[in-house]
Amino acid sequence: GAALTPQALDARHWQPEGRTALVLGPEAHGLDAAWLERCDRLIAIPMANRMDSLNVSAAGAILMFKMMED
Repeated sequence: GAALTPQALDARHWQPEGRTALVLGPEAHGLDAAWLERCDRLIAIPMANRMDSLNVSAAGAILMFKMMED
């Protein structure tokens, strides 16, 4: 699951294993607690210049690209 939480792994260090489902929440509020609990791992995309989030389609594209890396 993509989440800006303290326990989330930095996406630069994430290496998806096997079959992986990507869970993204709405741009305004992100994933709620019930969805976060269902995720095996939380991933965060580091932000620059005090930005707090990305458009959900941009975040999804970044994480899907990461899923395609060897």
